[in-house]
Amino acid sequence: MNHELTFDPSRDSVVTARNPKASAPSPIRRLLALLFVLSAAPFCPADEPEAERPNIIFIMVDDLGYADLSSFGSKTIQTPNIDRLATEGFSFTQCYSGCTVCAPARATLMTGKHMGHAAVRGNTGGIPLPSEEVTVAELLKQADYATGGFGKWGLGDIDTEGAPEKQGFDLFFGYYHQIHAHYFYPDYLVRNGKKSRCPATKAFTTTSPKRDFFRRPIRTPARSDNIPKT
Repeated sequence: MNHELTFDPSRDSVVTARNPKASAPSPIRRLLALLFVLSAAPFCPADEPEAERPNIIFIMVDDLGYADLSSFGSKTIQTPNIDRLATEGFSFTQCYSGCTVCAPARATLMTGKHMGHAAVRGNTGGIPLPSEEVTVAELLKQADYATGGFGKWGLGDIDTEGAPEKQGFDLFFGYYHQIHAHYFYPDYLVRNGKKSRCPATKAFTTTSPKRDFFRRPIRTPARSDNIPKT
């Protein structure tokens, strides 16, 4: 006996009606019916425990070329630990940065928005990500992930709405202001909005015969007022 499925709006459901003109089901119809059952199977309730969710480690590096990693062909620089991540995880071979410069590129990563819609388009390091923006860290928090960031943030300084602890991160330790990150040996780093002094670094840079070299930024800032005060 052959039937066809129709949708009845008054019943808000699919109902079955006999199709008197239908012939014996063709192999294609049988195949389509099987595919429908298989595709619907994951949505059926099951007693099996939820699969363990993966850890997510995303490494963002300024000024890193595609072939600077040995897993992507570098013969000069060896990166065995990152190579292992590529081997045991995923390698994105057609992944492009959202912008050509630092802070806007980080904004596209955090929000998923391109430069036409992203809130941070300038690269001064002092433009905070607005509080109404939804970041990938906030989405992960909604999925019960613990979130942490380490290194350079560049999307909001201390006590601004763009500070990482206000954008979905349980813990962030490093540089908040990106021009602060131009210093290899800073007097302090920031942990969840609080300055964490680096006395050993200060002692090293003040006693080293090359202290002037260590204390200068990697490149001279365009405006000196961009540098966070210690």
